[in-house]
This record gives sequence, C-alpha cells and structure tokens, in this order.
Amino acid sequence: MKSKNSVITGNYFNKYKSKNLLYSILVDHYRFALQSLIQDLPIDTCLEIGSGEGYIIDYILSTKPEIQIIGSDIGFSVVSLAKTDRQFVKWCVSDGKNIPITENSFDIVFACEVLEHIDKPIDVLKEINRVSKKYVIISVPFEPFWRIMNIMRLKYLSSLGNTPGHINHWSINGITKLVEVYFQPIDVRISFPWIFIKAQKR
Repeated sequence: MKSKNSVITGNYFNKYKSKNLLYSILVDHYRFALQSLIQDLPIDTCLEIGSGEGYIIDYILSTKPEIQIIGSDIGFSVVSLAKTDRQFVKWCVSDGKNIPITENSFDIVFACEVLEHIDKPIDVLKEINRVSKKYVIISVPFEPFWRIMNIMRLKYLSSLGNTPGHINHWSINGITKLVEVYFQPIDVRISFPWIFIKAQKR
C-alpha cells in the first residue's frame, strides 16, 4: 500500500494473510519469536512504529492483554484500515523520525520491519530512544537470505530479489551495531528469514 507521497506503507505482500503453507509456517514462527521476547517483560505501555494493518499489535495483545498500546504509521489510509477492527487501540499518523509524543512515555517501543524502509534509520532509533522508558523490539529481514528467497520464488528478479521499498539490507552484525548506538541488546535471535533484537536503554 502506498501513501500519496509514494512511501510504501503496510505490507507490499501480505504474508500474514497468505494461504501458502510455507509463509504460514514462517509467520507462525515470527509470531512465536516476538511473543517469547516480551512475555516475561514488566511492561504496561507500548508504542508500535509502522503498525501497518495491525497484525503485530494483535500478537502483542494476545501475550499482554492488559497493555496500553498506541499504534502508528505514516499513512492515514493504513491507520484507518488497522483501526477498523481495533477501536480499543489508540492510533496516530506520524513519521517514525518525528513522533508527536513526550519523552520516556512507553515501557517498550516496537519497530518491526520498519528500518529497511528508512533512508536514515539512525534518526528513527534516536526518536525511539527519546520516547522509550526502557525497552525496544526491532525486527528486520535477514539479508541476503530475504532476497535469495524472493529470487527462489521468482519475485522481483529485475532488482535481484529486493522487495520494493527496501532501501537498507541488514545482516545480524549490521543491525546490532545500529541498535547499539542507543540501546544495549539483551537478546538477538533469528526467526528465519527475520532478525529480532530485544534491547534496553543505556
């Protein structure tokens, strides 16, 4: 889905609703990884940056049903879509580099499959650090395996398997070094073909 500024928002390919068995298995593993990262954390408030259609919020709420959540995305249309079935969640339209929220507002901030779309991802990390009280969860596609999988399914061949809108390509070392600028990683794991990092403010 694209905003009027031609920024890709939401899911270019909606893997969460795919009927393909392999994608269903991978997404189930993704959900399990995310939920296992937060299940023991003492968190009551949460912000998700780049909420898209709201699937990550569903995963969070199924693990932490009492948590107070604000979902956000850069596109009004995708926020409206996500809000339709989640009226109990607060929503805002915002750029991840300029979040209209005061500092130290949330126990945890999520940015799942966001940083690969951002021209200056360090600016988003800086803003996440400002609004987070303590924790952050980051996930990004695990490269080069993400593009290899696209090539194997004969997708985006003209761009060597690069998903439209992906302008950054993260290895484990690369995304860990970026996160370490503002946070101390406490759990780095692979849920193929994604990398997850749980980190704490320094």
